[in-house]
Amino acid sequence: MLALACNDDKNRVIHQKQFNAGENWPSDFNNALLNGVTFFYKNDKLYGSTIGSGQPNYFYCFDLISGKVLWANEVSEHSSFNPIVLNDIIYYVTYTGQRYAYDTLGNELWQRDFSNQRDVTISLSDITFNPINHNLILTDVIGGFYELNKENGDKVFHTEPSDSAMVVVHKPVFIGNNIYHSNDCYKSYKKLPPLFDYNSIVCQDYYTKKIKWIKPVAARELHSKNGNIFFSSINTLFSLNGETGKLNWKLPLDIGTYGGVLFMNDRILCKSRDGKETGIDYDSGKKIPYLFHKRILEYTLSDNHNNKHQVTITLGTFNSNNRFDDACEVLVKEIDKFDQN
Repeated sequence: MLALACNDDKNRVIHQKQFNAGENWPSDFNNALLNGVTFFYKNDKLYGSTIGSGQPNYFYCFDLISGKVLWANEVSEHSSFNPIVLNDIIYYVTYTGQRYAYDTLGNELWQRDFSNQRDVTISLSDITFNPINHNLILTDVIGGFYELNKENGDKVFHTEPSDSAMVVVHKPVFIGNNIYHSNDCYKSYKKLPPLFDYNSIVCQDYYTKKIKWIKPVAARELHSKNGNIFFSSINTLFSLNGETGKLNWKLPLDIGTYGGVLFMNDRILCKSRDGKETGIDYDSGKKIPYLFHKRILEYTLSDNHNNKHQVTITLGTFNSNNRFDDACEVLVKEIDKFDQN
């Protein structure tokens, strides 16, 4: 069921609309439902989950050519991040760690959860995949990150800190056989294990799990390019050598504690507190033109009510917190009516 939001006198009322496979979706697609819902665009299809608000949650595949719902599967929980589409398999993971794999027709290939694996509540903040073997990487905001077998969803590897530590581990990146992850650790009643030094970036060998280097710095999103690691921390942008951890360059920027940084293919884009935008060269750290253009896709769809809708997909935007969000924004607008005579 998609949550359709509207104003009812003084209160905001959430209504539920369930889409079934084969139905037309544009006419009943309310843009207010995007509040808290992420969509992922791939090959003229939209994949998105819903927040049930006490009702069942669903994971949908919307066709952008026919305007039909290709399939709809009930899932245990909603997700606050994108699904992953890889080699014609769609991976959907809820914020509590329930994970599903579907083929392109919506058939469930497998389903797994974290039952009886840990005594700590799972609260996931991101998912990505390992470029070495295409396994899934799940980031747990209090318990490190998990690598899961892409074939069956079973746990392969887990960086597990002590239960007494509050750890925010952000999405890892890879360079060759090295895996890099940043941790925000807050010391509690027990001493933190060496891997999770207070506010650090960690480089490990993926196969041996040996720690190559640790840098005591608060960082959120990591990005890898040309053998280097890039990140922002407290109004400064950094570039480190991926193998040694040595500083390549740093650049002061008024971007706030976290955010306002977008890593593009050819340059880094920064957005300051006052809205000013700056481009940064990866190699030198010098300022260059901003040159950021949103990628806009538009579709014109009809439905069974003889209405015509314009569906606009925006890929790559800064969200309200000045953080880059790779989920797409979707806007559906009724533009005219067909001649019914």
